[in-house]
Amino acid sequence: MGDWWWDRQMTLPVGLSLVPILITSDQTCLTNFSGDKKLWLIFMSVGNIPSAIRNKPLSQAWILIGLLPVGPKRTKSLIGFLVRNQEHDSLETQHRLIERILAPLVHMFEAGGSEIVCGDENVRRCIPIISTWLADHMDNVNIHCIKVNRCPICIASRDQLKLLPKRPYAQRDHTGYERLWAVNDNDGSVNPLATHEGN
Repeated sequence: MGDWWWDRQMTLPVGLSLVPILITSDQTCLTNFSGDKKLWLIFMSVGNIPSAIRNKPLSQAWILIGLLPVGPKRTKSLIGFLVRNQEHDSLETQHRLIERILAPLVHMFEAGGSEIVCGDENVRRCIPIISTWLADHMDNVNIHCIKVNRCPICIASRDQLKLLPKRPYAQRDHTGYERLWAVNDNDGSVNPLATHEGN
C-alpha cells in the first residue's frame, strides 16, 4: 500500500495530505436455528495507523459505520413481484445504503479536504480516499453485482478460476459498469444485474 499511497499523494496539490480509508464488511448470522436473520456489518479505519496497532481488538482502530439488515431469501409468495426483481431490489437497496453511509467522505473529498489535527499536533488539510475494501468472496459478489462463481477482479471464466495462467487475466473494467448504470439511470428499462450476470 505504501507505493500506492505515494503515487496518489504526488497527484494532489501541495499542502494536501492523503488519508487512506480502509473499509471492511462481513455478514453475520443473528439466529442459528430459527429463520435466516442476518446483518451486514461495515467498519472503517485509516491507513496511517500501523497494522500492529490496527489489528488489536483493544485498540479500537476500526469503527462501526454501518449495520445493514440483509433482505430475506427469495420468496415466491409475493404476488406480482418476481423473484428476479426481489434480488435486484435487494442489491439496489444495499448499494444505496452504502452510498448514504459513505456520503460524508465524498463531500469532504469534493470540498478539497478538511483541516485535521494530526498525531504530531500539527494541523494539516487532509483529504480522504478509499484505498481498500476488505471483504470475503460473497461480500465481493454483492458489492460488484457478479455471479457467485466469478472473480470480482479479473474476467476469468468459471472454468479458468482453478488454473494458474501463464499471463494474468485482464482486469474488470468497472468504469464500464458505471457508464452502463449512468445511461440506464436505474429507470427499470434495463436491469444492470441481468446485463452483467454472465460476467
